[in-house]
Amino acid sequence: MTAERLTGAIRELIEQVATADASDAALAEAADAVRAVTAALREAGEPRTLSFAFNGERPDRSEYRRLNPVSGDLNPLAAPLRYDRVSEDAVEASVTFGVAYQGPPGYVHGAHIAGAFDDVLGLANLASGNPGMTVRLEVRYLRPTPLRAPLSIEARCDGREGRRIFASGRLMAGDVVTAEAEGVFAEITARRAAALFIREGT
Repeated sequence: MTAERLTGAIRELIEQVATADASDAALAEAADAVRAVTAALREAGEPRTLSFAFNGERPDRSEYRRLNPVSGDLNPLAAPLRYDRVSEDAVEASVTFGVAYQGPPGYVHGAHIAGAFDDVLGLANLASGNPGMTVRLEVRYLRPTPLRAPLSIEARCDGREGRRIFASGRLMAGDVVTAEAEGVFAEITARRAAALFIREGT
């Protein structure tokens, strides 16, 4: 739980920096404090190289998912997006974007919406037994997506043709669909994942 507490505290700091105005003296004091904490953590820890562990026939993605920049509970860059239901038929997720993710005033930057879709569609494929890497992601922004509002994302795997996998999803603010996405993914097997992502000794 300690790592999760630190991650949450950093998220609060990021949001505060993005939203609050302060005097130069207060900002300078905060910068010195952040640098001091960063230096202490650097001294106390060791660099970490992320890779999949290989367990039998499948890579273990647990560490990767926890550090994911979209949905990882240990990554302060993540909003984070939370998965509420994962099944072979569909994936449902929820997220609330703070001001740190702002594009137009009061609304979410489109790049963060695309990132959320990429994560959710990818998990929908994985849950359906069709893991793949993104080849193409098309997002249709139907209307602005509000900040600081509970949002939901639904996604499903739509099928496959050979090594090509297809998925789609939609983003909603309440009952209003603010964006839709369709993706094409290339099948990735456990053997291929091991060759690409697993390093000796990690």
